[in-house]
Amino acid sequence: MREIISYIFIFAFLAFPLGFGGILLFKTETSIPKWFKFSIASVVACYFCVLFSVWSIDWHYKYELDKFDLDGDGMFSGEELTPEMDKAMKNLTNDTGRTFAPITGAIISPIYNGFWLTIFGGLTYIRNRIKTKREQGCAHQSTTRSGSKSE
Repeated sequence: MREIISYIFIFAFLAFPLGFGGILLFKTETSIPKWFKFSIASVVACYFCVLFSVWSIDWHYKYELDKFDLDGDGMFSGEELTPEMDKAMKNLTNDTGRTFAPITGAIISPIYNGFWLTIFGGLTYIRNRIKTKREQGCAHQSTTRSGSKSE
């Protein structure tokens, strides 16, 4: 179950900038403030995906460790001290990746989102340039046709 939840949050982390960029790419009118709002929302969403993924892993390891606390006092003594309990304790306490995940997520989320939103921004710019040239071409053709009719 832990792996499934982690994979869901990893997928969401990967999908948020693609989804927000796709929305902006296919909108007819986009502006810099909209791009800024969507990029901030995407960065925050990705950051929370990292935090929730770490939280779910922590919760799972705490749950596994609590199985060995037979008297429910939060301490391990006597018959509760088993090799399995020791392994569960090491799983919970010996992961520096989960400790530094908030810092790592704060660094990686803006970089990752910036990369994808820059690509989508470039595609939007190209789309708008093509659309503008097409409209100018149509306007030029209609003025030349109307000018020839009046002669």
